[in-house]
Amino acid sequence: MLVGEAEHWWRGTYQMLAARGVTVDWECFRTVFMEKYFPESVRHAKEAEFMRLHQGGMTVSEYAMKFEHLARFYSQGITEAWKCRKFADGLRYELRRVVVPMAITEFLALVEKAKWWSG
Repeated sequence: MLVGEAEHWWRGTYQMLAARGVTVDWECFRTVFMEKYFPESVRHAKEAEFMRLHQGGMTVSEYAMKFEHLARFYSQGITEAWKCRKFADGLRYELRRVVVPMAITEFLALVEKAKWWSG
């Protein structure tokens, strides 16, 4: 739910898009919202951070939260299987070598399995 200035902006934007015959769905909203409130330079920096993201010293839970936060800025479409591969590739080696052969293609199941193996 938008409030204040954002709500006012969206009402006007929605009316303008609808008047032009644009189908206003979630993807349309997301695109115009990101253009308005997140400059391209910020989106590009967040996307680059996402592509470089590795677990490092984070717990699996911390890594998963940061991964999901940054994934929102990734400009390409993300399938569940790709998301799982990207997440697994960023795990620390000792977890990655155990989890990758399982070929888990459901993100939440992958995160839970990685948590379990991390102790």
